[in-house]
Amino acid sequence: MNKTVKILRFVAALFLILGLIPIKLHYKDGGSVCYKAILYEVTKWHQLFDDLGGYNNGLQIKILGLVIYDKYFK
Repeated sequence: MNKTVKILRFVAALFLILGLIPIKLHYKDGGSVCYKAILYEVTKWHQLFDDLGGYNNGLQIKILGLVIYDKYFK
């Protein structure tokens, strides 16, 4: 196998590994959490309403910036 092919495979595997490692972000809206990586994003909504005294819950999944799943509970 050629040396450049090995290097190219190594770089592609490294990009995939780094693209799947998420960073956890906390929103200050009542407890929402977002797991963000280069290739995907998962957001668990838990929003507090001041006027109603209740919560909104939901889940949103994006892959490569496209919304794949979006479920919002009131």
